Amino acid sequence: MAAPLTLTRDQILAYRRRVQALDRRLPAGADSLRTAAQAGLQDSMPRAALLSIHARVEGTGPSTWEDPALVQLWGPRYSAYVVAAHDIGIFTVGRLGEDPRARVLPEQLAERLRTVLRGRRMKDADAGLSTGEHPNRLRYATVTGSVLIRW
Repeated sequence: MAAPLTLTRDQILAYRRRVQALDRRLPAGADSLRTAAQAGLQDSMPRAALLSIHARVEGTGPSTWEDPALVQLWGPRYSAYVVAAHDIGIFTVGRLGEDPRARVLPEQLAERLRTVLRGRRMKDADAGLSTGEHPNRLRYATVTGSVLIRW
């Protein structure tokens, strides 16, 4: 059996800064935004994700979080997150689980939302009213990968 790896606190912190793009700011652009948001940036306090993007990407402006490379959705614990658009499936469906019974409610809610929205945007309160659900309950549909939000 190999000896355990011994790391210092400084080594661990340096590694975390590097993999989270915090040791140096990335150049402006969609690739950098995708890298910055690849693990999701919590946005529960509106625009908190923008601060995280600013720490990681040069040239970040007030509307950078709206770049097409990024989307906003409900993530773990149904908090708002900004993630790379191409990671929607990983960030949502990956949380769905394998139990078919656990998939019923999210899939039903997502289908009802699709029927009501028909590709349009709608405030969560209006979507809840239109589906007969409390707006907070619609968050369960996010794990289907088909529901995006916008603060």
